[in-house]
Amino acid sequence: MDEPATTRGLTLPGRSVRWWSRVAWWFVPAVVFLCVTLPHLDQGAFRKDTGRYGAVGLQMWRTGEFWTPYLQPDTLYFNKPPLGFWIHGASLHALGVGVWQARLPTVLAGLGIVLLIGAIVRRFANRTRALAAGVILATTLEFFRRTKEISLDMWQALFVFAAVWCVCVAVTSKRSVRAHTLWFSLAGAAIGLALMSKPLTGLVAIPVLGVWMVAFGSARRVGWLTLSALVAVLVAAPWHLSMASIHGEAFTGGYFGAEVADRASGRISTKPWWFYFKEMGSHHWPWLIAAVGGLIGWAIHFPRGFGRIDRRGLALGVVWSVCWLVLLTAFPDKRPRYGLMFYPTLAIVSAVWLFDVVPARTRRGLVRASPVIVGCAVIGAAVFAVLPVRVNRPADPGFEAATAWMLEHPERVVMVGEIESNDNGRLYLLAGRWAQREGGAAHPEAPDDAAWVWVDYGATRAVLPEGHAVILESGAVRLTERR
Repeated sequence: MDEPATTRGLTLPGRSVRWWSRVAWWFVPAVVFLCVTLPHLDQGAFRKDTGRYGAVGLQMWRTGEFWTPYLQPDTLYFNKPPLGFWIHGASLHALGVGVWQARLPTVLAGLGIVLLIGAIVRRFANRTRALAAGVILATTLEFFRRTKEISLDMWQALFVFAAVWCVCVAVTSKRSVRAHTLWFSLAGAAIGLALMSKPLTGLVAIPVLGVWMVAFGSARRVGWLTLSALVAVLVAAPWHLSMASIHGEAFTGGYFGAEVADRASGRISTKPWWFYFKEMGSHHWPWLIAAVGGLIGWAIHFPRGFGRIDRRGLALGVVWSVCWLVLLTAFPDKRPRYGLMFYPTLAIVSAVWLFDVVPARTRRGLVRASPVIVGCAVIGAAVFAVLPVRVNRPADPGFEAATAWMLEHPERVVMVGEIESNDNGRLYLLAGRWAQREGGAAHPEAPDDAAWVWVDYGATRAVLPEGHAVILESGAVRLTERR
């Protein structure tokens, strides 16, 4: 289903650029995504999980201990599998320690998702609709703003949508046992990598794909998903089984209990059932109207579908989005970043609706104008990058002051007073060493000349133990010593 001749005949002064229609569907969304993510990527600080994840990953590369994650040299860290730590740690180790070096892999993962969504649409529709879906996703605020952090959810989504694309290739290809074995195995390998990025969630992709295949004409092939599940387990099992064998209850309790079970039971956080709908209502503009229109249009024309797209392609966008919305709504621990599992397929639904209501002449005009759009996006991003505009909050001056003090006093042991693991990771990234726990393997008892670090974000400062005197105070950070 290629573009009509009027689109293929797209010209620029002096020569035909028919080739543009062959590359624009992936090139334009990629450029647009980089234009909204790269400017001012170096602003801000190692906030929240970025400090902890970056420190765990960088420590792996500095110590050579890649298989077992550690938070501090003597504290096992089993909240997450290691793949994301390997990737972001490699960036920080190779390119230097900085905010943009920590975020760059997340940008690349997001770029991969944009390209995959275009490739999925291309299996079921023409290039123009693939281009539209990619641009819509690239400019979805709740999607591209996740690149301002180390996002394990982005890596999980990348591998899951790689699996979706593999299944789409298998469903739309000739019924060859060899081809099916290849593509469903690759889908399983991708899900296995998702399981190495975050615990368990990637497996949900298999039953959701099964629902789509059974309901929309591919029921005969749904059994192949068993192969995908088997390969996924084979990819993820070595690390999980080795951790259980080596560390026993420390791993199983920390990995499945402290993280998965606590989130599933709502012990970490609970939010109302309408949380994701509120998030979309607040942040999913201007594409919310198109997404709702696509869902309503699909429901009205069910099961025939509408728009110039194979009904299986539109159904994939609808089934996937609705299933994940329902599942995440039922899950007690709700976070905006979990929406990375349904925003990409909502872009498919939005693109179909837009091209059903926008006149054909307007669509062709947009395709003809796409080289100009790319040029304007690049120029606009370059201008925005050099403007003194702040898009991220500045770093807390206390961490800069504490880092300078730690670098000036390498002989002084720094102990944990009151500090979260995210902030301790930030100190490791900036100063090259952790604030250590008293009673740990390195320091069972704090040395007499140790400094203690305290981080207070609330209005009330923590009460210092008797005998502690402040030696540095800046922003949210205090350093003390015993007198």
